[in-house]
Amino acid sequence: NGSSYAYCAISHAGTGLDIDGSLASVKNCSFSDNTAGLNLYDAPSMTALSANAFESNVDPLIVNGKYDLDDSNTFTGNTHQYVTVNSGNIQAARSWGLLKVPLFIEAGFYIESVLTITPGVRLSMGPDSWLEVSSGGSLKAIGTEAAQISFTSSKPTPAAGDWYGITVDGNGCNLTWCVVKHADTGVNLEVASFTLEHSTLSDSTTDLDYSGAGSWTPSGTNTITTQVP
Repeated sequence: NGSSYAYCAISHAGTGLDIDGSLASVKNCSFSDNTAGLNLYDAPSMTALSANAFESNVDPLIVNGKYDLDDSNTFTGNTHQYVTVNSGNIQAARSWGLLKVPLFIEAGFYIESVLTITPGVRLSMGPDSWLEVSSGGSLKAIGTEAAQISFTSSKPTPAAGDWYGITVDGNGCNLTWCVVKHADTGVNLEVASFTLEHSTLSDSTTDLDYSGAGSWTPSGTNTITTQVP
């Protein structure tokens, strides 16, 4: 635990750096020509993950949901030009602010605390992926007109049903200036405490299902192609 890496150059490895311990710090390092640059799949916590350069790797960076992601790392010429979110439920307040490349959501996970997604973040949803906001959790995805937040299929030719969708069972969730596409059910709403504004829900089998949300009804300015009820 507590390992620290600063100004290291790691290249030509199978996995350049694989961290399983807690409270590690990785700053100002370069990862190049690796199969996997930095693998944090099993890291239970990080004290820092910032200002690193990932170039010409197959998979530059693999993370879980147990620490924040900022926009200080750079990504150039990687085979998979995205950051893989492999596992890890959101069990403490987290912020995802990665803008330079998409977040590839490989599998489904529960949001059991507050997850804040900053404007402009792109979530590329894998075929087995879903997001479920548990009763004690909350999703704050508040974009802007110029920097919308997207939840869309990872497939090169997307279609309805490519991923499972977003289920909301927690109060106070907010999707503003968001795009949700190509899911089975784009948003499945189970609570009445929910804000949907300036968002586009389209190209899913069902874009919005709020039949379990009591008195909640769509309001504001949104584009919703199909909805239940």
